[in-house]
Amino acid sequence: MDINSRRLRDGGKPVRIGARAFDLLRYLALNAGRILSKAELLEAVWPKATVDEIAIRVHLVELRKILRTKPDAPWIRAVPGRGYLFLKPVEMGRLAKPGPVDAGLPYVPAEILGRSTFIESSIEKLEVHRLQSIIGTGGIRKTSVAVEIGNHFRAIGRPVIFLDLSTLTADSQLVSYLAMRLDLISFAEDPMPMVLATLAEQPYMLVFDNCEHVIGGCAEVVETILCSTGSTTVLATSREPLGVMGEYVSRLPPLSYPDEGVVPKDV
Repeated sequence: MDINSRRLRDGGKPVRIGARAFDLLRYLALNAGRILSKAELLEAVWPKATVDEIAIRVHLVELRKILRTKPDAPWIRAVPGRGYLFLKPVEMGRLAKPGPVDAGLPYVPAEILGRSTFIESSIEKLEVHRLQSIIGTGGIRKTSVAVEIGNHFRAIGRPVIFLDLSTLTADSQLVSYLAMRLDLISFAEDPMPMVLATLAEQPYMLVFDNCEHVIGGCAEVVETILCSTGSTTVLATSREPLGVMGEYVSRLPPLSYPDEGVVPKDV
């Protein structure tokens, strides 16, 4: 479920759904596990219209047909005297403004000294290679360099998605994390088809930071994305290469010391 474009997909394929039914499904999914009163649903879905609970029931019938739910395994349950409850587990992203998603690049607090040549070269390489990995030891400011590169592409109109993989504890979390950064809501166990369908719509640039934490899963996900989309570009930072076909590896060297007698303002 793509909140931004108001689209519903099944395995990556578009599903026809009415505007009110979409709004109802969206509100139910965003409040999964909480009983919603009829009054709350009417206010959320029909805020400026005078309708009664029959409207809810009519659109629930439509949703059950669209979702192909079974009587013994419902997604939405009516709770007598109280309202409705969305039962399906949900992988939920954040709400965002309409339009291409741009999942904020982090702020770099200090000026990056001595890296302008590397950054310019990396930008040129990414115009040719769809996957570039910045490799270097910890603390060498790989992330800061990647953010500067990402800022360049964002400035020329590319939607940029930043993913800090140091927050993950298992390879299996990566696809759900990417779906979240894309502002997608998934009802499926595997959100990858929905992720690929979304990436195919815009020339996204994905910045995978700290890949060494989930190197195997990251390599698999990146390879799938590059093989399945035509315009997605990936910039990775890691302590080791991903080992994916077509990867361009750029090693970020330590900064050299200035010559003796050079004052700070001349560095």
